[in-house]
Amino acid sequence: MYYIIINHTKQIIAADNSFLQAIHANTLENLNRQLILETITLDNNNNNELSVKTSKDVLNFKSVSTPLSSILGDLTLINVSNIDSLNRDIPSDTIETELELFDLTIPKTPKHNIDKIESPESVDISFNEPSAPMELFEETTLETDKHTPIYIDIDKVSEEIGISNSDYNNFLSEYIDTAISLESDLNSNNQEKQSTASQTLMQLADVLQLPVVNSIIGKLNTTDKESAMNLIKKFYDTLSMLTTKKQLSEHIQPQDIVKPVSFQIDDLQLLDDIDTQDSPRENPRKNSVETTQKTNLSPDIDLLIDDPLPETNQYDTKPIEEVSTKNKPVTRNDNTLDTSTTKSFGTLNLDEVKPMPFEFNMSDAADDLSLPLDLIEEFVKDFIVQARTETKKMVESYENGDLESIQKIGHLLKGASSNLRIEPLSNSLYDIQFCENSTKLENLIYIYWGQFLAFEQQINNSK
Repeated sequence: MYYIIINHTKQIIAADNSFLQAIHANTLENLNRQLILETITLDNNNNNELSVKTSKDVLNFKSVSTPLSSILGDLTLINVSNIDSLNRDIPSDTIETELELFDLTIPKTPKHNIDKIESPESVDISFNEPSAPMELFEETTLETDKHTPIYIDIDKVSEEIGISNSDYNNFLSEYIDTAISLESDLNSNNQEKQSTASQTLMQLADVLQLPVVNSIIGKLNTTDKESAMNLIKKFYDTLSMLTTKKQLSEHIQPQDIVKPVSFQIDDLQLLDDIDTQDSPRENPRKNSVETTQKTNLSPDIDLLIDDPLPETNQYDTKPIEEVSTKNKPVTRNDNTLDTSTTKSFGTLNLDEVKPMPFEFNMSDAADDLSLPLDLIEEFVKDFIVQARTETKKMVESYENGDLESIQKIGHLLKGASSNLRIEPLSNSLYDIQFCENSTKLENLIYIYWGQFLAFEQQINNSK
C-alpha cells in the first residue's frame, strides 16, 4: 500500500518513498521533473485505477481517493495498491501461459489476407519530432513579449489557497526574494547546490500556483550548461513580469495636459550626488507585487496649468518621423545624445505641472510591511531623491526618443513605490513601464509627476 497526496491542480506534493522507487523516480523532485518533461505520465481518469507510464514500462495500480481540507487548499489523498501484488495468491495452475494468451488474442487470420495489408506511402511518421521553427518560436517568445506583464488572478488564487490577497502578495514577494538569494546556487557548477535550489523554487512556485515559473525551472537539471544559463535568464525575466495588477488605466484626457515647452534640467533641482547606477540585474521584486485597485482621481481637480492644450499634431496618428519638430526646440547639455539623428518624442515641461493630491498614510505602510515607522520614513526620503534623479533621465530619454529607457525607469521607480505601498504612484509608473505608444507617454509622465509633487509636499509638510 502506497500513499500519494495531490493538490487541486493535480500535482503531486507528497508521495510514499516506496511508491517513488516502484516507478523508478526515487525522489519527489525527480518525479515532478519527469512529469514536466513528460518522460513519466500519470493517468487517473478511472478513479479506481492509476496508470504510470515510464520510458521502461507501464505500471498499473489500484487506487482509492479521499478528499482532504488543509491550509493549502483542497488536497486529495490517494491510497495506491500494486495490482501485481494483489494477484500473487492466485494458484499457478490458473495462470495462462504465453502461448495460450497468444492463441486467445490473435485471431487465426488467413495468410493471404495478411499479405494484402500494406502501409500507405503517404503516411508521415515524423510528426513526433519538433520542427526547427517551433523550437525557435518557443525560445524567442519571452524576448518578443518582454514588456507584456504576466497577470496572476490574485482573487481566484488566494481563494483557492485559502489566504488573503495581501498575504498572497507578501508570499509572492518573499518567493522572489528567495529566488534572488538562490541565483548563485542556480548558476553553480555544483550539481547538488543547483538541484537543491531548483527543488526549493519549484515547490514554492507550486504552492503559489505559478505554473509558468515551474515549467521553466523544472527543466534546469536536465539540460546542458548553455541551455541551463538560458533557462535561468528566462526564469528571472519571467519573475520580473509577474503582476497581480488587473489592468492599465488613464485618468486624464489629452486635452487636460500641459502644453509642451522647452525643458530646463536645472529647474528640477536634482541631487546629482546620489549614485543610481542600475545593478547588473534589476530586482524582479520591483516588478511583481501590485495592488489590485487604483485610486480614482476626480477630473474636476485643477491638476495642471491654466492654459489648455492647443489643437496641434501632438496626438496625430501619423508616424513620429513625419511630425514636424522645428517649433519644439530640444534643450540638452553636452552629456545628452544628439537628437538630430534620433526620433525625438518632443519636449516636456514639468515646471508647470500642478500637484495631484492622493492619500498616503505612512503608519499604514509601516504596519503593512511590519517595519518601524522611522525606517519607513528613511525609505521614503531615499525614494524621493531617487525619483527626482531618475525623472531627469526619463525627460532626457523622452527628448531623445528612447522608449526602452523610459520603460526601464518606470519599472525601477514602480518597484520602489510599490514596495513602500505608494499605490497611486505605483499605478502610474506601471502605465509608463508598459506603454508602447509614444504619443501617450506625455500624458502618463505628467500624471506621474503631478502625483509625485503632491506626495513630496505631503512628506515635507509632515516634518
